[in-house]
Amino acid sequence: MSRLRMIIWMSAAVLFTLVAARPIAAYADASMGTSGGHDLDELWSHAQQQFDLTTEDAVLLLESRQVSIRANGNLHTRVHRVVWIGAGVSIRGQADLRIPYNSATSTLTVNKLRTWRDDRWWPDTGVSETAVVETLPYAVARADDYTTMRETMLLHDGVELPCIMETDYEIVERGAAAYGTDDLWIFTQDDPAVRVELVLDVSQGESPVFHSGNGAPEPEITRGTNGRDVHRWVMENVSRMGMPRISDPAIAEPYVAWSTWRDWGTLGDIITMSFDEAAVLNQTMSDTLAARLENEPTDAAKARAIVALVDEFARSIHYDSRFWRFSPRTTSRTWETAYGHAIDRAALATALFRGAGLEASPMYRSISVGGIDQDVPGLSRFGNMLLLVRCGAAFGCYDPDSGSFDMTRRALRGCALWRPDSPRPPHVNDPEPVSLYELTITMQPDDKAGWKGTGIINANNLFSPYDDMVGFGGEALAYIGRVAASAIDGAAADAFNPEFFDAARVTGGFGFHVDDIEPDSHGRTVIKLNAPAGGVTARLPSDVHLYREKRTSPVILPGPMTQRITLRVKTGDRKFGQIPEGRVIENKAGSYSLNATHKDGWITIKQELTLSDSIVPPEQWRDLRTLLLEAEDPVGQTIFLE
Repeated sequence: MSRLRMIIWMSAAVLFTLVAARPIAAYADASMGTSGGHDLDELWSHAQQQFDLTTEDAVLLLESRQVSIRANGNLHTRVHRVVWIGAGVSIRGQADLRIPYNSATSTLTVNKLRTWRDDRWWPDTGVSETAVVETLPYAVARADDYTTMRETMLLHDGVELPCIMETDYEIVERGAAAYGTDDLWIFTQDDPAVRVELVLDVSQGESPVFHSGNGAPEPEITRGTNGRDVHRWVMENVSRMGMPRISDPAIAEPYVAWSTWRDWGTLGDIITMSFDEAAVLNQTMSDTLAARLENEPTDAAKARAIVALVDEFARSIHYDSRFWRFSPRTTSRTWETAYGHAIDRAALATALFRGAGLEASPMYRSISVGGIDQDVPGLSRFGNMLLLVRCGAAFGCYDPDSGSFDMTRRALRGCALWRPDSPRPPHVNDPEPVSLYELTITMQPDDKAGWKGTGIINANNLFSPYDDMVGFGGEALAYIGRVAASAIDGAAADAFNPEFFDAARVTGGFGFHVDDIEPDSHGRTVIKLNAPAGGVTARLPSDVHLYREKRTSPVILPGPMTQRITLRVKTGDRKFGQIPEGRVIENKAGSYSLNATHKDGWITIKQELTLSDSIVPPEQWRDLRTLLLEAEDPVGQTIFLE
């Protein structure tokens, strides 16, 4: 190798090392100073000592939320964040922030938006005019009554890795806390943090109720001389939130739930008063309703017709309806504009249900299974408003955001439920016992061509397909057709006979046929039993990804589940080829068993999968993943005939 080539090669190697190595130091000798009462140099020094910055994409030096409730009912929320970023992947999440607020009722003030790099702040004074960009959320772009919503982009200038960025802004919501307010604060963030704090500032004599959960600290309370009390919760050296992020992090992460509502009854009265004022039909809606329900024979049929009517006359605006929690529009306005968020559609649907003679009441469901803090009145642990609708002797649950209507009420099992029109505090709905899904498929060659078969389905509780099958237009056979086609490729159902049919359980038999099964490249007939529609796979949360070997957050299942699948195939004059080997797996997440036999001209494969608990902790993810992978393994579901 020539000397020149050697120099070029060594220079390239050094350059690659400099580029590839993750820089750590964000400044040399200059001081970042103090901000919001926090010594930023001290926080940065602590971060360098506590965390290995060569392996972290970002570290929060400070994550602070300060909430002040003023005597006039205004709610001031100040967010103060200081973060070191050392990798490009963190720029989008930390340098470009999207801040939602309702400009009709709130104001946003940006105090600081700056970047520390090359021993100085960029900008060194004020906030750059180009760094604050007001945008209209896409979801409300064609919903004029909601276009007071803003999502202001905060864009840090001077970002160059590594650097430290500071964000400080305040939102004032006028009158938002006049009667009460509440919130939930999760201490863990997407990145590790040196200091995370919640500060709650209230007038003396109006102390909030609160609950610290999952290892969160109790507050330090300072009695001020200015007639104010300050509650301060602080955690230091906080690890990152478990991933993937679950819908209700308070199940596993340290949190504080706080409230200034006097009691659940006060909160319920405020919701009920504004909701009932809005949920009134005008004559046009009454006439349309009467025409639509003229030929509906049952209360359940009327309820489903009303659900369809709401979808037809008021498209769903999928945007966080908490910004309008206590101010639904009138049903006349929702009808006139032909759109609505969850609360507005709930008010419209309620007016229509009541106009049809059905009882309908607002109801809130906790975001996930399990209890909530009943001594902390508030909506922060609940999702969108739902409606509980009485249909004769049964009840249905209507979700105005998605437009779904569920007579099985399986989505409510194990969750905390609260009705604003009831004096009772929330209660946890009884969790389901082990829900069972059983499917037996029997197949044999048809005398004419292809294959014919029968099936038996027995599904209860969480698995009950009642809502998918009930109706007057062939819904039951259509659903069974989807089950048959999902279980056996090419299967088409041609009959269904129920033995037991209600919201809690569906049992019945069906017939199906398969026109033909094409031989594989070896000339073999391959019969494979796939995961059936409506089984365990359909009930898993969307964040369960079996390709993920590691997981640091719990899996929240709707309840304990057992699935039993049986496939029986008559070989006829075909030569038996291969069947799966039996196996049994038992671990902390549940169990799986597979048994395959060949006897008297029949091949039988039996599989049973049991998931034992609703909440699977992250340390049991590997066990759960093993069971689910075994249940989906084609080796245990395939028969070869020659």
